[in-house]
Amino acid sequence: MTKLNLLVLVLIIGITKASFAQDSSDAANKIRIAGSASLTNNGISLIPNFSLGDPAALFNLSITRGRLSFDTDFNFSLEAKPWYILYWLRYQVVNQGKFQVGLATHLGLNFKPSDVLIDANTGNTTITERYWVVDVSPRYSISENLAVGIYYLHSVGLDQGTVGNSNFITLNANFSNIQLLKDVYLAINPQIYYLKQDHPDGIYFTSTFTLSKSNCPVSISSLLNKEIETDITAGKGFVWNISVKYSISK
Repeated sequence: MTKLNLLVLVLIIGITKASFAQDSSDAANKIRIAGSASLTNNGISLIPNFSLGDPAALFNLSITRGRLSFDTDFNFSLEAKPWYILYWLRYQVVNQGKFQVGLATHLGLNFKPSDVLIDANTGNTTITERYWVVDVSPRYSISENLAVGIYYLHSVGLDQGTVGNSNFITLNANFSNIQLLKDVYLAINPQIYYLKQDHPDGIYFTSTFTLSKSNCPVSISSLLNKEIETDITAGKGFVWNISVKYSISK
């Protein structure tokens, strides 16, 4: 990690700690720490049409107090090679019963293998692509087990050779707590999304299915993704995975 990236991370943590300190008088704003570790047969990125194409290990950590949270995503191939790392700062702007709006920003580090020429010989190295991202996520709960929302993300590539501007917008729904057996539940999260990367764009459908059991930290999920119409050359075709996740919360 470069000194610049390390400095950004320290600043984000500092801002988070300062915000926590300002809310210390509110007894309701207790610090909550949550995390998860997942194994999947195919790592799929935040934008679902892009996948690693190989098994991956995913680690997430979230520190929340009140409406503010600092989250990290560390994702690796099973050969312990870094895939991508995200440093999130999230704030819940609106929290009025059924209607919620979240704002977030993150620094994304994407690690890509590349061939280089060293002393007339071809070698392999890993280059780091940096992206700065902002997003907004309004959500409305129709009932206890059904919510609908919109998610918009804008990404700016910070390095030469990266995608300059990406726009990603989804229309999504969340069907939760669908009881299948005693203490066994299914959640379904379908969405239609539009993606534009500089000039190429496309429309896609994706859905996540998650099986969980009451009071059990282990869940199983599957993500399916298919393009409807696209001229984005990367990430074409049908993409899917199966993941096993272990979650903790304190």
